[in-house]
Amino acid sequence: MDTTMVLDTDALGVGDKELGKKLLKSFLKLLCQRHDKPRTVVLYQRGVTLACQGSDVIDLLQHLQREGVEILLCTTCLEYYDLMDKVVVGTISNMGTIQDRMMAGKTFKP
Repeated sequence: MDTTMVLDTDALGVGDKELGKKLLKSFLKLLCQRHDKPRTVVLYQRGVTLACQGSDVIDLLQHLQREGVEILLCTTCLEYYDLMDKVVVGTISNMGTIQDRMMAGKTFKP
């Protein structure tokens, strides 16, 4: 499937932050169980924190990566949040590559 999923935050939806984090974890768990996974998951803004030490969804992102899903992290965002040395999963990338993936197929943001 030539789909790119964009995660630009560490929670889903607007409102209660803890509920949003639970929703995101549930969303990623279900995504791991699907047969039709996206080609790429892009993490930028606060979304990069999901792939760094201390995240409670690292195992889910690692599972997706093992299943062949490309996980791309925005360099600028990692630098901004001082997380370059805390990345556990994914590939540190740039906005040009992220843009290429988003233009190559269907892009969605949950």
